[in-house]
Amino acid sequence: MIYNLITLDKAKPCVSPKVVKEGGNLCIRADFFSFSSLLRYLTTRASYSYDEASGQIRSNTSEDDFLHSFAILINTFDPDVSSGKKSTHSEKISLDSIDLSRQAALVKAHFHHLNPVVIQYSDPEGAGPAWKAACSEAKTRTAGIDPYLRSRLTRVRLWTEVHPIYEPSEHPNKSLPELPSELNTMQRCKDNVFTETVPLDEYQLFVDLLSKEIPYTDYLKLRESSFDYSELIHKWGFAAVDLTIDELLRCAYIMIDTSIDLLTASYPHLSHLMPKHRLWSFIFHLRDNYRLGNPFHNFRHATDVMQASYFFLSKLKASTSLFNTFSSLNALLLVVASLGHDIGHPAVTNQFMNKYDVPVAQAFNNQSVLENFHVTQFYQILQVYFPDLLGTIENIDCGKVMKEAILATDMSCHFEYLQKAKDTKDPSKISSSLLVCLLIKAADISNVARPLPISVKWGISLNDEFGELAQLELYLQKKAFKDFIARDPLLVDRWRSITPETAIEWFPMLANSQLFFINTFGRDFFHTIGSMAPELSFLPATLDQNVTFWEANKLATSSN
Repeated sequence: MIYNLITLDKAKPCVSPKVVKEGGNLCIRADFFSFSSLLRYLTTRASYSYDEASGQIRSNTSEDDFLHSFAILINTFDPDVSSGKKSTHSEKISLDSIDLSRQAALVKAHFHHLNPVVIQYSDPEGAGPAWKAACSEAKTRTAGIDPYLRSRLTRVRLWTEVHPIYEPSEHPNKSLPELPSELNTMQRCKDNVFTETVPLDEYQLFVDLLSKEIPYTDYLKLRESSFDYSELIHKWGFAAVDLTIDELLRCAYIMIDTSIDLLTASYPHLSHLMPKHRLWSFIFHLRDNYRLGNPFHNFRHATDVMQASYFFLSKLKASTSLFNTFSSLNALLLVVASLGHDIGHPAVTNQFMNKYDVPVAQAFNNQSVLENFHVTQFYQILQVYFPDLLGTIENIDCGKVMKEAILATDMSCHFEYLQKAKDTKDPSKISSSLLVCLLIKAADISNVARPLPISVKWGISLNDEFGELAQLELYLQKKAFKDFIARDPLLVDRWRSITPETAIEWFPMLANSQLFFINTFGRDFFHTIGSMAPELSFLPATLDQNVTFWEANKLATSSN
């Protein structure tokens, strides 16, 4: 087993992560003397993993799920208070002034995506009996978590709680154990169980302090300063598939920041809706609550959909007919909803969720299960960061607008919205709420209408995710299956530079799958949108160009 063990102890110096061998186990150890330094470490996506091949600690900048269990030990003994050097209540409110007894609850609430085992102990000696007992407890509890995290297969089963979560043979002659309380599942996220012990006002103060004290931009590895990400987001050739996660964070920030500026230019009194000092923390938190190891439904896809929505808006601003009832507030809601529309996606489909009657499907009565889950989790985050954005403002029910937009991305509703678009005889009279839904739908499936070199890469990613789902189905049906294999970074780099022609060689059925989706969902929809809004006519035009390539490279299939 490989596990992370982090100690927060005011009497100890900071110790950078190092590997400690414990019999057959490997422990990645790190020590911190302040709460703020621990939070900086956790903010960088837990920063470090162990590379078994090289035997080295590596920075966890790859796009993968968290592979190892995670324990955080917090020593509640404060030597300054004990010696009388410091009052138990500091006058200055800061991260480091937060009471030691509350730090564990806040870590569990904000970093539940890490599945952390958080243990409090009180040890004046620092490394005395209480600390040793806490280390022993951490090792035992992380060992109970490890089986759920050790592969993509077990992690996807965990998130959805499709049974069995792992092989009964791992627990011979025993009933399967109850899920450890630290594990992050969709049902637990829906029920908001990780924040049960943290009052909303306390959590809001915590994220406000995070936003002010954590230097988020210091953690971004970007291109040289002369590179203009603002220019990049104004191109339909925006290739999210070729950008790093850090670059996507930067692009997401620019789009929301600009949308806020446009809103406050028209409505100066609405500057309180999204205080800008919280924006970086908000975007980092959204990143953390997407499943980074998903081949398609991940933070990359979310940023791509956001950019498509943002780009559509930039094109439509010149169209007074469509924007008669569409305000800069509607535009902000569309951009924000686009970034959160797939949060927590488990890389399976609604059909899968309903077929196996998983807990979250039961909770939503098998209706738009994933989309309802995304709405719920996104609302929870907005309630902490930007609660005013969920209220009624300028006669617009903002929460309702974003909810309807996210629910509209359920493909089972596709033809309903297609018909609504076709029934809109006079685009100047379209309701703003319907326009938001149509635009986010167009953005959500726009990967087939991106320029071909970009569209090809999205097609490969989606096929990868469907391939994983097919293997999970085989496992659940007790048929021969292959466990999900972590994507080799070198292979990922290769296909990110892949040409359409090479893609056809590597993935012979890619053209057929792309044509199936385009003919079923894309072609009619994008041509209808292009007819409604000539400013968006590049969508059907690009789509048709892509179709020409796919048609020329499709494989003949049997009619039987």
